[in-house]
Amino acid sequence: MSKERIADELNKIVLSPKPSVGFKLLFDTGLLSIIFPEMAALHGVDYVEGKGHKDNFYHTLQVLDNLSENTDDLWLRWSAIMHDIAKPATKRFEAGHGWTFHGHEDLGAKMTSGIFKRSQFTHQRKK
Repeated sequence: MSKERIADELNKIVLSPKPSVGFKLLFDTGLLSIIFPEMAALHGVDYVEGKGHKDNFYHTLQVLDNLSENTDDLWLRWSAIMHDIAKPATKRFEAGHGWTFHGHEDLGAKMTSGIFKRSQFTHQRKK
């Protein structure tokens, strides 16, 4: 399957009434790890010294579903998906404090263009 076709199908999921359903199916079947590994990497919670953090995969899906109740804007919905995309890469445990994700906003912004280029997403806004 071509990258363009995969991007088109992902956009259909993103624009669906409840996008989390499609993303959960992709995750559960292992396909998300293949076609969008950065999103799959958001899954899971690590514990150190009894301290965990929220599961960023399910958090991202909740943010996306909440936003989808109020807008059909494809790129706004993608921004919900990408808002924490760099958390796995910036995750650190600080003793006595807990989990931190310093700089995830900046790294996420840099990662987004690479992800979109690799995935052959169109950069034109649909009206």
